Amino acid sequence: MSGRDGSPTREEIKAWLNEDPGARPSDVADAFDLHPSTADYHLRRLAERGAIVRERVGRELHHYPHGEGWCQDARAVHARLTAAGRAVIERLLDRGLVSRRAIVARGHSRSATRWAIDKMSEAGVIERAGWGIYEQGSVDLDCATAALREEPCPACNDVDQPTRPTSNPSPKGKMVASRFD
Repeated sequence: MSGRDGSPTREEIKAWLNEDPGARPSDVADAFDLHPSTADYHLRRLAERGAIVRERVGRELHHYPHGEGWCQDARAVHARLTAAGRAVIERLLDRGLVSRRAIVARGHSRSATRWAIDKMSEAGVIERAGWGIYEQGSVDLDCATAALREEPCPACNDVDQPTRPTSNPSPKGKMVASRFD
């Protein structure tokens, strides 16, 4: 089966991303026994034709199926999930607030916790509510929960419309988490 551009490999990669959303080029290279640059080429071509969506976190690109319920919020959260990031979201869902101290107490290192809080703040999941305390940000918790479960977001009907601004400006009067907290 070949796609619009005649590449059965790209169609196989696209189908695989439906089962393993958030994959990086190295994941695709391993799964399809491709050189990493070849995997990246196929992913770029799929993104150019709008078949998949890319989410950059630092140096890493994560790839998601387009139009499969992976809204902008869910992609942003999923791409930033680490063990500490999962703990941040779970705590937010359970208590409505998150503290760095509570995440460290769950056995996560301070640096991993700081990274997770920085990235979750960057994604709009949390906002600073006080010294070391964070509350829900602009991201819909249904989207965050779907990302945590690695499932498409059932709450988002129109995945082409962003559910949050592309930049995450600080609301007037609210402080945003920083690296130096």
